[in-house]
Amino acid sequence: MMEFIPPATRFVALPDGFKLKRGGSLTGARMAYETVGRLNAARSNAVLILTGLSPDAHVCAHEHHPAPGWWDGMVGPGKPVDTDRWFVVCVNALGSCKGSTGPASVHPATGRRYGPDFPPLSLEDLADAAAHVVRSLGIEQLAVVVGASMGGMTALSLVARHPGLTRHMINLSGAVHAEPFAIALRALQRELIQSDPLWQQGCYEAADRPLSGMVAARKLGLLSYRSTQDWTQRFGRQRLDPALAAAAGAPAMGFAVEGYLACHAQRFVRAFDPNAYLALSRAMDGFDLGDEAQGDADAALRHLQLDSALVMGVDSDFLFPVSQQRQIAQGLQAGGVGVSYREVSSLAGHDAFLADLAQFGPPIAAFLSGIDSGRLVGSDPSGLPHPAERLRAPQASSTLTAV
Repeated sequence: MMEFIPPATRFVALPDGFKLKRGGSLTGARMAYETVGRLNAARSNAVLILTGLSPDAHVCAHEHHPAPGWWDGMVGPGKPVDTDRWFVVCVNALGSCKGSTGPASVHPATGRRYGPDFPPLSLEDLADAAAHVVRSLGIEQLAVVVGASMGGMTALSLVARHPGLTRHMINLSGAVHAEPFAIALRALQRELIQSDPLWQQGCYEAADRPLSGMVAARKLGLLSYRSTQDWTQRFGRQRLDPALAAAAGAPAMGFAVEGYLACHAQRFVRAFDPNAYLALSRAMDGFDLGDEAQGDADAALRHLQLDSALVMGVDSDFLFPVSQQRQIAQGLQAGGVGVSYREVSSLAGHDAFLADLAQFGPPIAAFLSGIDSGRLVGSDPSGLPHPAERLRAPQASSTLTAV
């Protein structure tokens, strides 16, 4: 068994012959999801959360699974995404190993895991599969789709490919396509995994996964999720206690940062399938919203059908730099969408939407409150973005300003 499924996960079957953008199709496939909160009588309070590369569908603690979720500080009763008000649906990405069909799943025609024979995946496929979950739950239109990192890319694809499925969007540290630097990092991660002697061209057994390659790849990923200043502030040149170093698999008399990377990487690789990691990594690299508009991503943004959007980025994020979030905000605004743009100053880098909830939470709560009261949040009377200005206060603004 190589799938790692939270105990409260539910499933929706995908239609047989589910077509994939890059060729091929899936039969007998399923999507994993969890819901929190209650759908109102009008079915108008649904919020869809699309994850980054590695999370499962357990976004927060709830009565059927009280353990903390991966975004517990953001989602739940009385939290920014208030489940006393909103019916939250979180899906595990197609291609993952956390319940949705992916390379670690059993191929119904062979009775064996797909492994490297899983068909090439795209983020458009993830968007289409998530849209199927929403409709299967009897929801004709979402109030909001929320996506961060890979989920932010998937959210853009969902809005483009399923016009009218959502009225509003929250896009956190997303992009219309990956920058060359991010592609290079992920290519190196894949190379590290495939260089492991246990890789076996992706045909490894469950008990003999290429864990050394995965550990190295995950360490590289962890480094890219935080800013250099954050690493300095958290660890400096602190040394590990020799006993702790041995337990973490770090060198004797190693540095504290080595122990941190070793510990977190080991914990991750025990719960993630290498083939799934490669499939989703390649899907991120291959995504380009411009495919929806003859190669013009800005044109694709202008054609997205939304009432309003909150777009947020982080000044220290070098994996998804803020220039990419500005592009999303300006493209949406040029198409007539009411946009609220927030540029957060944080040392947490790409991980800030998870680690710096004090800065991400209030704008998200304010945006959702505006939707609930029927106001169009973030509309700019001029219709034109002005140059970003760094402000101290995180209050809502109607123009493209940085806070």
